[in-house]
Amino acid sequence: MIRTSLLLGVLLAGTALPAAAQGTIRPGQTVRGELSSSDPVLEDGTHYDLWRFRGQAGHVYAVTLRSQDFDAYLAVGSSAGDHCEDCESDDDEGGGTDARVELRAGENGTYEIRANSLMEGETGAYTVELEDLGEREQRPESGAGATPIRPGMAVQGELTENDAQAEDESYFDLYVYEGRADEAVTISLSSEAFDTFLAVGRLVDGEFELLDSNDDGPSGTDSVLRFTFPEDGEYVIRANSLMGGDTGAYTLQLTRG
Repeated sequence: MIRTSLLLGVLLAGTALPAAAQGTIRPGQTVRGELSSSDPVLEDGTHYDLWRFRGQAGHVYAVTLRSQDFDAYLAVGSSAGDHCEDCESDDDEGGGTDARVELRAGENGTYEIRANSLMEGETGAYTVELEDLGEREQRPESGAGATPIRPGMAVQGELTENDAQAEDESYFDLYVYEGRADEAVTISLSSEAFDTFLAVGRLVDGEFELLDSNDDGPSGTDSVLRFTFPEDGEYVIRANSLMGGDTGAYTLQLTRG
């Protein structure tokens, strides 16, 4: 059940606020709430509260759900009630049993935060924190948006906070290669700034379909992947860091054989 608050408390942005009756939150606020047996219930038997905020197109919003009473589960999207629309969800990325989600707003409008428990029937007090991490460019995960790479070509690139992120919050760049059936290549990814992770795959309906990957090559934290293309077609190489949030310069190279 969402708690009401005094108007004076609502004016104190940036501190833990009692929950507003309408369930709204602004960037920079931390609000308090409580899951109770009278709250709405999902199909899995878990109770939830909904919070709404105004999102600005291109901005990334970080939402953290914390509780000492239950294992937190969080969903954020344009609609996060019984049926999530374009939701990002998380269980434990907030540390311990707390949850954290970063969502990029695709357009100006209202977004919903679902404060939820992981286990059926759990109730108790919680806090929701909302941060505006600023504007980030969305890089398309498609062959058309990827950088072409050719045999013998060494690409000097850099992972930045403006790059696309995988589910583990690691940044990546995409490269595209026209492979031929039974063609063998060696792909290497090296960096002095981060522990590298290299993957090759294909895009199927806009989603990256992994075919092979490598973390550490013969030595150190650089990656080396030897791969034979199964058929003619366009393949995608993902230059990635192993750990979430790592950035820095790298070199990607592809050779035949």
